[in-house]
Amino acid sequence: ETAFRDGAASVSYAAVELIEELTSNTHQPRVLLIGLGEIGEDVAKNLVYLKDAQVTISNRTFAKAEALAGEYGFDALPFEGCFEAMKDADVIISSVMKSEPFITKGLVSNFEIKSYKLFVDLSVPRSIETALEDIPGVLLYNVDNIRSKASETLSKRTAAIPLVEGIIEESIREFYDWKKEMMVSP
Repeated sequence: ETAFRDGAASVSYAAVELIEELTSNTHQPRVLLIGLGEIGEDVAKNLVYLKDAQVTISNRTFAKAEALAGEYGFDALPFEGCFEAMKDADVIISSVMKSEPFITKGLVSNFEIKSYKLFVDLSVPRSIETALEDIPGVLLYNVDNIRSKASETLSKRTAAIPLVEGIIEESIREFYDWKKEMMVSP
């Protein structure tokens, strides 16, 4: 009855929601998640909501990638293979902690991009070079874009609180009216 539960309020869920929106016309989108720190792990948990996506996860610690992949029915990939896997992926999510960009324009410009390639950078500092946007067919979103989307959602939810409280008060009144009737009902 309200907007209280609409949209994603966490960065990880907002990222998955964005991916779902942008891949809606792609049959079985291939998603590659690189990095399983706190946010990467949250994203992995939310990727189960992408119903027909083929998800592959990679991490410096392969055992962690294997464990998470096994838990959610994803494929695990050794960290060394992630550059090669990027060529085939439709969506690349990077949650890698490095001081300089991990994914560069030089690397991606060698890829054959048939229609589009979506890059989602959830790292602070950035792990994907912003110059990627200059490559035809590349879409780049970063944690700030996604955070602002999540903040908007949170504002809408906060605005809906008085409506939710009104519904609760109305339900309580209805319950007490029903309870009074039950006292005198046979």
